[in-house]
Amino acid sequence: MQSMNSLIQNLFYLTLLILLLCGLSHVDGAVGTIPLQFDANGKPFVEWKNLTISGDADAEITITERNCFWTLSLSKSTEGERDSLSGWRRTSVLCYPNNFEN
Repeated sequence: MQSMNSLIQNLFYLTLLILLLCGLSHVDGAVGTIPLQFDANGKPFVEWKNLTISGDADAEITITERNCFWTLSLSKSTEGERDSLSGWRRTSVLCYPNNFEN
């Protein structure tokens, strides 16, 4: 369990570093969390960007809207999350200026 927390912490710091570097290049970004919910059968899900997504998979979903990239990071629910019927999943967004060229 401690190694998972360490991994999450390292990913958080890496994301902050990337956002800092993007900020220096006029790219806006943000990191947040959304609640993991459970249905009547105890199956986890998240509601994100007008979508209901199963919350019991290791996956990363990215949606592009205009000049922004929205990302949802999913992971399998832990025993503690299933017992408490609660948890969190990480989201992030990166937005390039409207006049950004590749």
